Amino acid sequence: MISIVLRNICDKLNPVPGFKIYVCLDGSIFLDEIEEFIKQGLSVFVLIPVRLGLDNIQPEYLKQVKDLFEIYEGVGVAGGKDHLALYLVGQEDSHNPKGGMFYLDPHFIQKAVPRSEVSKPEKYQALIPFLS
Repeated sequence: MISIVLRNICDKLNPVPGFKIYVCLDGSIFLDEIEEFIKQGLSVFVLIPVRLGLDNIQPEYLKQVKDLFEIYEGVGVAGGKDHLALYLVGQEDSHNPKGGMFYLDPHFIQKAVPRSEVSKPEKYQALIPFLS
């Protein structure tokens, strides 16, 4: 599971001082463990691995997935299967239950928006929800 690999790399190499990856195994979130990291002054990136279906996201989970984009601190949803993975980064219209989602394909390198351009929102109207 990639979340455990990322956690182990972060623990071993400590690439960002004061940063910790916490993986919620078996769908269980232990707030006391996360709070302990925060009390130590660490920034915590919480990963919650779940299965939302075998071949597709089950329709009954779509609303909950979309609700995740309402969390200000959320960074998105990554998932998929071999040779077909997506990184969901936002939703088209939070008031429309049939609205789609914005995603990136991690198999293709994408150009980043330069930091100097982030302050020019008129050039990136489609990205405004993700830059604010």
